Amino acid sequence: MSPAIITDIPFGESNLKLSNGEIISVPKIILNSVRTRVVQQYFSYCEEDNFEKKGSLSSNMRILHAIGPNVRKSMKGLDNYAADGAKAIESLQKIAALFGRLDKGKEWQDNICKLLTSSKQYLKLEYKTHVVKESEVADHCCTFALSDGTKDYTSSCSHLHQNSCSQCEELDTVLECLMDVSKTITYDNDDQRDDTMYTISESVRAVHEWKKHILRSVNQDMARKSVLENFKEDEMLVERDWAMKFIPMQYRESQSNWFGKRGLNWHVSVATFKYRQALTMITVIHIFDSAPQDAETSNAVLGNSLEIFHQINPCLTNAYIRSDNAGCFHGAASACAMPFLSSIVQCKRMDFADPQGGKSICDRKAAHVKSYIRRYVNEGNDVCTAVDFKNALMKSNIKKVSVVVALQPPKSDSKKKEPTVFKLPKITTVNNFSFKNGGVQVWRQFGIGHGCHIPVVDTATTRDLPELTIIETYLNQQTETEVRQTETEGRQTETEVRQTETEVRQSGIIEAEVSLQEPVTQENEIEVESLVNDNTVTTGDQSNDDVDSVTEEEMSKLFSCNECIKTFSKYGNLLRHLDIGKNSVKQENKKLSDKSKIEYSRHMEKVNTVTVNSNNFSSGNSNSDLTQGWALKLRRTVKRFTQDQKKYLQEKFDRGEKTGQKFDPEEVFQDMRLVRTTSGRKRFSQEEFLLATQIASYFSRLVLNKRKLYNPLYTADDEQSETAEAEFIELNLVAA
Repeated sequence: MSPAIITDIPFGESNLKLSNGEIISVPKIILNSVRTRVVQQYFSYCEEDNFEKKGSLSSNMRILHAIGPNVRKSMKGLDNYAADGAKAIESLQKIAALFGRLDKGKEWQDNICKLLTSSKQYLKLEYKTHVVKESEVADHCCTFALSDGTKDYTSSCSHLHQNSCSQCEELDTVLECLMDVSKTITYDNDDQRDDTMYTISESVRAVHEWKKHILRSVNQDMARKSVLENFKEDEMLVERDWAMKFIPMQYRESQSNWFGKRGLNWHVSVATFKYRQALTMITVIHIFDSAPQDAETSNAVLGNSLEIFHQINPCLTNAYIRSDNAGCFHGAASACAMPFLSSIVQCKRMDFADPQGGKSICDRKAAHVKSYIRRYVNEGNDVCTAVDFKNALMKSNIKKVSVVVALQPPKSDSKKKEPTVFKLPKITTVNNFSFKNGGVQVWRQFGIGHGCHIPVVDTATTRDLPELTIIETYLNQQTETEVRQTETEGRQTETEVRQTETEVRQSGIIEAEVSLQEPVTQENEIEVESLVNDNTVTTGDQSNDDVDSVTEEEMSKLFSCNECIKTFSKYGNLLRHLDIGKNSVKQENKKLSDKSKIEYSRHMEKVNTVTVNSNNFSSGNSNSDLTQGWALKLRRTVKRFTQDQKKYLQEKFDRGEKTGQKFDPEEVFQDMRLVRTTSGRKRFSQEEFLLATQIASYFSRLVLNKRKLYNPLYTADDEQSETAEAEFIELNLVAA
């Protein structure tokens, strides 16, 4: 399932009903565009690869309609880069409408808006398919875009960047056009000019950051792809994530119990490993009644998960770790502890997704688990504690999922001397860690440069890692024994084949003896041979081959078997066939919709190792002015709020507290650009404008400080638990 076409969401489940009444449950996904455009993209990709058997438009539309992926006009939970970039495109379209009204005209406005729309679709759907490790197009070349110029984090390209991409150049052209027009056009007043100039500068920056984020995300996903493509029998890929807090659920719940519930912390670990040339996935969930989601707890959870995975498959002794950029994962405490988490399983490498781009298989597994628990509650049960959570999954038929109920690691004794915490320089700028030679090899971006080696001292911080206190454990019996059963089933299959061969030889002797009682004709010989061959059918595939070999002449024979499709010209041959009991049954062909649903469900459970790449670029001289390292994330300077900014935000907050109509951060952001003093001058300059995210963060701190005055025990976790219920309800409404 290509991420260029779909987006995973960590909530919701779809039920696909087959024609025979069977129901297949799969996680919900989002199509990034309408179904017609998805089919057009597929046709375009087939033409590039000279693939002719692509089906008709109607057949592909029927397939998409059968699996029923969601097509959304509004989405929540998107990464900030994508949301800000899409919003910036809309702001630029409004600016184009303003310029069209002021001077440029309707035709110019329509042309600019059309280019902006096509550029938005390109970044949203197609750009990630153009990005490759090395390319002659500077906009598509990861090696060129992510080399920072230093010896440790730079790789040289073996080619020239002399080609150009028409769609990338179209994006650059329309942005430059708007910026040039904004400097020369005549505005109605100075306030309009200042507001327009600020909007354009911020929107262009957001679009460029969106493009950089896509390229970095594709490059970081190559780390995962390289692991999956080069798996050994003793290696596994472990993807981990803290799921959104689980809100307790009751079958019958009063209003007093519905408000102010505290969520349960739960962690999802998914291991992917190769067994008998096939990729297998196993999930382990750690559930806590209450636990901090910090590095100490995350390390203890990962250590316990590695031991469980090794218990399930003792061959697994090496692990590759992948996670998002949460602070509990991406820090010196986690990186330095990796080599010492387990004495059985060695962590070879730890990779991080690009910030805001960490959607993984853990989100799909979390969605599955929530659906099973909701079904369990609807049967008349309550899930209010971690033990209830475990019991709900234990009584369900969810496959390959084990649950551990645990307490957070014990805190270190305050009387003992605190060990010094080892620090890695510029930890937030590096995303890939390799553990070897008594140290850590770090990279800013995967595969760019030879990396920087940092020695790690074996201190008490790394040796004496705290462990979880396990309360209850449920290891799915299917999960625990599946690997061993696979090998046993293989031996049983070989035994069955040998037994079948023996039966065939015996049946051949019997038929030969019987056939001596009557004249042996050529027709009888053919029938006896056909009967013997029919007895050798042991698998579905061989049965289908035998069915296909039935000719029209055989179908016109007089004596037919009521149990299968075989017919015979002599009654004696029919009796011998019935005595042996080996029937040939023609398998009924499945409908296209059923095939689509079954294949879709199978692919949703698979680990995607294929990245679709397109070579759609135009040759010729490149006009790009991109420099080496253009896609690297730049650290924005952090400035303290001025007294006037704090006073303004405090006024908005107090007014919302008094009236009960709290201000939305986006609304305050817009108002901040227009507010004036008593003398009629603008209260804030462009440099003093705050983003909506900054305003939301400041309001959150004010709420926390206020509640601490009334309740000293009130923490940020209490605030998070209060908002989690509302967020969960909103997400369910979006998924409906």
